[in-house]
Amino acid sequence: MDEAVLTMIDTAGIQGYVFGSNRLRENLGASYLVELATKAWVFQALDDVGTHNLPKVAGDAHDLNRRPHQALQMEDGKLCAELIYTGGGNALILFESLNAAQRFAQLLSQRVLREAPGLELVIAHSEPFRWKSDENDLPERWKELLDGRLAQKKRQRQATPTPQLGLGVTAECEATGLVAAFTSKGLEPEPRLIGREAEAKLRKSKRNKTEPSDATRRLLENLKLKDLCFDFPDELDQLGHKGGEESYIAVVHLDGNDMGQVRREFIEGAEDNRHYIERLRQFSKGIEDASDGALSAIFQRLQALLCKQPKLNQSGEEVWFITEPKPNFKKRKGVGANAAPVENEKDRDLEPSATPKEIEFARFEPDENDERPEEKRPKAYWPFRPIVFGGDDVTFVCNGQLGLSLAAVFAHEFAQQTEAKLGVKIHTGGGVCIVKAHYPFRRAYDLSESLTKDAKRELGKEKRDASALDWHISSTGLSGSLGAIRQREYQVKDGSLLMRPLWLDGARDWHTLQNFNWLIAVFNFHKQFAGRRNKLKALREAMRNGPEAVQEFLKTYELSQEKIIEALRLKNWDERQKSKFTGWIDDRCAYFDALEAMDHHFLIEEVCDERD
Repeated sequence: MDEAVLTMIDTAGIQGYVFGSNRLRENLGASYLVELATKAWVFQALDDVGTHNLPKVAGDAHDLNRRPHQALQMEDGKLCAELIYTGGGNALILFESLNAAQRFAQLLSQRVLREAPGLELVIAHSEPFRWKSDENDLPERWKELLDGRLAQKKRQRQATPTPQLGLGVTAECEATGLVAAFTSKGLEPEPRLIGREAEAKLRKSKRNKTEPSDATRRLLENLKLKDLCFDFPDELDQLGHKGGEESYIAVVHLDGNDMGQVRREFIEGAEDNRHYIERLRQFSKGIEDASDGALSAIFQRLQALLCKQPKLNQSGEEVWFITEPKPNFKKRKGVGANAAPVENEKDRDLEPSATPKEIEFARFEPDENDERPEEKRPKAYWPFRPIVFGGDDVTFVCNGQLGLSLAAVFAHEFAQQTEAKLGVKIHTGGGVCIVKAHYPFRRAYDLSESLTKDAKRELGKEKRDASALDWHISSTGLSGSLGAIRQREYQVKDGSLLMRPLWLDGARDWHTLQNFNWLIAVFNFHKQFAGRRNKLKALREAMRNGPEAVQEFLKTYELSQEKIIEALRLKNWDERQKSKFTGWIDDRCAYFDALEAMDHHFLIEEVCDERD
């Protein structure tokens, strides 16, 4: 083969497309359409163009899991196209000619315009070049395409005029503000006027009589989930709550650290173009498998906490729930994971009357599209739903109290699985935005993304090879940028009230998830604090007013300095705190975050005393 063309497919404006609606069904359908546009529809367009390196499929035209045949290679002269990789919202393909590449782009573009209106796809082709698998010029040609023609097309896209919003006599889509073309009858419980974009999204999240929706089927297949006793929520009100209390949700966004650099280091040293393609595919598959495996681990954690039998609510209906494990305040022998409680010692610090948190699962309510018999219908909904997944960039929504714990599970599992699959431990930065269930979803997502960037920025400043989590809890609204909120609500004359962001792995500082979980357990279960809301509220205000106010708090409540230090002492904390408790370490408050979050953080593992 003498000539080849490199084609890059990318998605643009993806956050607005997926998270622009306040309705979870539209978010789920949009995410599935992005997956189709960069995988299944790419595969089918290649089927129509000519011979390629993907296996044939029988029956399911929406197969998302076709993997390239390593033995089918462009240099053999028998292929019209070779898919190099696809994932993360983009794809890279090698074609035998510019005509074949343009024909592919035409077919894919038409499909997206017809079936995923509103989704912006950017396709760019390189100049024809001489292809030799034993040379080593593919990385440079890909970089030229990425930084050159693809970047130029994205810039041109930004100048696209605003779409026609219709005339004075046309109805408006409630989701996008564009012209309405349908009603959502049969797609959601309460019909409304919708446009083509919203209709396409809702159709992909609609249950197919006795089968799950396309979006749910993708989740089940990717995460290899079988025989689950509950259904997946497609409305934010289905994420569970505590009976009689207002529902909070957590929008969680996680992103791999320095992924461009990690990928370059993984692939560097490739001997030639063919070896480069093999390493690139290995990396892409490893990231996808690790991401799906980390999400699957979350379901396993939730199943482990699930009650063995449901309880009856005030209406006499069965309710399934999870209960957080009580902490173990006993002193421990040993270090780290090998430490064990001292035998035959009573846990004197645990308040017997302290009640662990419970999260009730929302009861399953079948819609008109569900034709399963009663005995085959699930009893409830999981309090967790992935929206964007399959790569290092992941977003899910869950019950508000689970946000921090589930984010930590994902970060830990993703690091472990990338090390096992790729030989490199990839850490993440995560942001958790906890808001009331009916808060504008796009605003909550935007803040979770800002929190992720903040966590990653702190990791960069500290030059840490670790994962980090940042979060924000709002019971009202969110006014201004993250920086403005932090300055207004958490900056006082003595410094910052924030312990966050928290380090998750390999950290030796005091602001770690381990210390944070310890404080949450102490405030909720320790005999010094459990059930004493007025005392905790007074302590929080004292923290806001500085170290001297904390000392005054101890005098007012006649609290022993030694007992408070022993209860609230942190692992890896400042030596000065061991003789005088102020609640502050230099210009940062060590306890305000835990006091604010104690009602919004569900501990999914037993907390033990592993302090120095």
